[in-house]
Amino acid sequence: MKHKLTTLTTAIKYGPHLKTVGTGSVRYLKGQHFGGSANLMDASDSYADTESGDLSAALLKEDQVILAGKGNRHFAWAYRSDVGPCIASSLFYVLTVRTELVDPRYLALVLNTAPCGRALSAVAKGATVPVIPKRELANLSVKIPAMGEQLKAIKLNGLQNRRNQLLREISELNELLDGAHLEQLINQA
Repeated sequence: MKHKLTTLTTAIKYGPHLKTVGTGSVRYLKGQHFGGSANLMDASDSYADTESGDLSAALLKEDQVILAGKGNRHFAWAYRSDVGPCIASSLFYVLTVRTELVDPRYLALVLNTAPCGRALSAVAKGATVPVIPKRELANLSVKIPAMGEQLKAIKLNGLQNRRNQLLREISELNELLDGAHLEQLINQA
């Protein structure tokens, strides 16, 4: 069944614009901290300046998904508490998900599909830095199956990500092995 994001969320807002520091306890997430598959990479170079005031309202929660709403690269990521305290920068919309309707991980998965990416790019406005208008984002329709089907899709996606990670590691090891073989042949000559 298709639902608009307004029915799947209780809030859609931008992350705060904060001053950053090189070390700290609360990560300040930026677009550069995410890989091509919308996976969180190393974000240990950007922390929120906790002396900016009370940041507790801006801390991400388990029922939230962040969506890159500015620029040419639109992707979503579901926050997990195991990554530690994080705040999304002003690049991101923070969507607070109605978890009785949709699992945040499933919503991020759907928002990262090619059809959603095309729909988001089509509504983005701006000559130099395209921005997805909040109204257009709220009216985006996505297909949401029963919770059991959502969990199956999440599990499959996790297995696909793990497979891709293993294939990358195998490729890196093959490159090392190939280099060692060539070096051995060259040194024997």
